[in-house]
Amino acid sequence: MPVLELHGVTKLFGGVAAVADVSLSVESNQIYGVIGPNGAGKTTLFNLISGYYRCDRGRIVFNGAEIHGLSPYAIVAKGIGRSFQVTSFFPDMTVWENVQAAVLVKKRQSWSLLSHDSQASRQETEVILGQVELLDKMNDTAKTLAAGDRKKLELGIVLGTGAHFLLLDEPTCGMSPTETTSTVDFITRITEEMKLTILFTEHKIDMVMGISSHIAVMHFGSIIASGRPADIRMNETVQQIYFGD
Repeated sequence: MPVLELHGVTKLFGGVAAVADVSLSVESNQIYGVIGPNGAGKTTLFNLISGYYRCDRGRIVFNGAEIHGLSPYAIVAKGIGRSFQVTSFFPDMTVWENVQAAVLVKKRQSWSLLSHDSQASRQETEVILGQVELLDKMNDTAKTLAAGDRKKLELGIVLGTGAHFLLLDEPTCGMSPTETTSTVDFITRITEEMKLTILFTEHKIDMVMGISSHIAVMHFGSIIASGRPADIRMNETVQQIYFGD
């Protein structure tokens, strides 16, 4: 059974379909890429899956249960985590405090910088920081991190919520080629080691082709092609959209 299924999902803004009759399915432990030009509807699609928008039509099913209409918090509680194009964290807190806050919220514990957290939450925070390669920077203030480490911190926060299905919106946005390569290797590693499932958007086509097991191409709110990277690369419609005649 697919982990995530979308059936005819549609979102209208003023009568215009930002997402139009989109259907797709994501298998367990898959890295699934969604590409398309600016304005194709990729971020709107992620907002629908994560509960920030509600579908006007269609169904969204996660682990066999319908989730469309649930609040973002309820969707997070089911195991779906989200990162954004612009990294989101508490800039003036340390790396440790950022991840620890997510862990404690998941455990529904009250939290403050002056409270004594439980041994279990400390251990979980330490494990996550090790997984995202930030244990050596745990006392650094978050805003001082380089771009690649900021993305790792954001993923650490997402993992702290207990997520096992990750929605990544342009995970290498603003990164240099070296940082992009490092981040791709990092995402591939944690997906394998932690048995994660990832649905992501990205504008760097070579990166998408190299990391994805399956790709969907959006254009004007609709999916116009879907398949393995090799099939998408050879698709004439996709070539025309990106490169013209």
